[in-house]
Amino acid sequence: MALLQRGRRVLGGVSGRVWMRGISDVVSVEEFKGLSPPKAEAPPVLAFFTAPWCQPCRAVMPHLEDISSKLEGKYLKMARIDVTEIPELAREHGVEAVPQFLVLRDGHVVERLAGNGPQAIS
Repeated sequence: MALLQRGRRVLGGVSGRVWMRGISDVVSVEEFKGLSPPKAEAPPVLAFFTAPWCQPCRAVMPHLEDISSKLEGKYLKMARIDVTEIPELAREHGVEAVPQFLVLRDGHVVERLAGNGPQAIS
């Protein structure tokens, strides 16, 4: 059942995950690794590393939601990772500042983007 939260459509997900316009919240390292398995015929993953206190991260969310509405599914998967909830994942991928974006394909990082301007993620 869909709920409205601060004007956004929020769908209840499996095992506590929240899906917001196609952007999934990653809740564990195992779940993150399952997003882009090696040698899979799956779309690339845009992983968004963020934190609740990060104002630039909040500012970039409308741009991510726009991208998600256009590309999510067949062309792209999108995942949001809270570095305060899963700090080991941030360390493992060398994330030292947020917002930071990783593009993964077949289990490997193929691009790393930093910053919150629309040109950084477009």
